[in-house]
Amino acid sequence: MIERVNALVDQGFIQPPKRGAELRTPVPIHSPSGGIHSWMVPFVADEKLLAWAQIGRTLEFLRFSLFAGGRTEACPPAADWLDSRVIAARIARAVAPLHLIDGPVLSYDRDPSRLVWVADVGRLGEAKHHWFAAGAEVWPERENQEVTGGPPARR
Repeated sequence: MIERVNALVDQGFIQPPKRGAELRTPVPIHSPSGGIHSWMVPFVADEKLLAWAQIGRTLEFLRFSLFAGGRTEACPPAADWLDSRVIAARIARAVAPLHLIDGPVLSYDRDPSRLVWVADVGRLGEAKHHWFAAGAEVWPERENQEVTGGPPARR
């Protein structure tokens, strides 16, 4: 994945957000059914997430997203988007006294461009529910409500 993104940078197809921004370990993006859909390849500088490229399973370029115009001071901490332990701890604090049963995994809402972390939460032996995290925000799944905004999905 990193080699593919480096090739896209070398070809001028992707402009790195800042001199010194480094590519970090790709994060798998899971489809709602659980399989790997694609990969997020992050650009990080000063422990801030400046941008990311989304690369498909067959190494096709899917998209490039730039946070805050690449201005480091306005970008989110990289751990808020890339470190599953940080994200799991944030969800666990929000759901107490319930527990994380599974996850979190990076997934998406309706369209693969709408990234969100998802975890199953509940008590052992009881029904589990999805909770979501994006950056520093955490929220529960609500029936007939979009995860990342926009009009309600048709079911």
